[in-house]
Amino acid sequence: MESIFKQISTHKIALSNHSFCQYLRQTENVTEQSLSFIPTMTFFVLGFRDILESMRVNNPKQDVEKMLNAHCDEDSEHWRWFIEDLNKLGMHTDYWGGDVSAILHHIWSPDHYIVRDLVYRVIHHVHSSRSAHEKLIIVECLEAAFAAFIENLNPLTKRLGIYQKLDYFGKHHYEQEADHAAGSWIDGEKASSQDNSINISDIREKHIKGVVDDIFTGFNHMFTCWQNALNSDIRTRAIA
Repeated sequence: MESIFKQISTHKIALSNHSFCQYLRQTENVTEQSLSFIPTMTFFVLGFRDILESMRVNNPKQDVEKMLNAHCDEDSEHWRWFIEDLNKLGMHTDYWGGDVSAILHHIWSPDHYIVRDLVYRVIHHVHSSRSAHEKLIIVECLEAAFAAFIENLNPLTKRLGIYQKLDYFGKHHYEQEADHAAGSWIDGEKASSQDNSINISDIREKHIKGVVDDIFTGFNHMFTCWQNALNSDIRTRAIA
């Protein structure tokens, strides 16, 4: 297990050094345009809700199954914060191009297939999992990737003076993630206690390491997609 946690941590560091994250934390002359990538996140943020549903264990009996469901419960409503933040940021219908058709064209545009594909791939990996332990490793990947994003976004929202105001993209979400009641396998105490209770049959190490690599490859591509959305007029892209 330790080698898998190390693999996830290494991927998180690499993702934090993605040029998109560098932009978020290093931009000095920030404007509202600095957040123009946010609509491109829509499919992933809403799809994350379905990822969590696909992970949930019906009638959980083992502690690890209950822990997995606790993670799903804690994160299942975060998509609502995203929608609230769209309103707070003035990203209403006109921002997207003026009507529902423009919104749908934007979310399902060919340029943003990489965002949708990551949701599909993660759900595939969840359905291919053979234990709650393997699913929890996928959860760790998702939370590590989000941490790489939000930790680098925080300096930007603070410079814009909206860190306290936003729910999904600000202080509220960041502190909720840091204070998960279910905890994280990657923090030392939780990892050690879980390690002692895991049988070799609970996790297919070679398989799950391939899953970890694939998920972070998907996040790397998705961050590139979000970066490409910067300094681009969404209304033009929506109808292109």
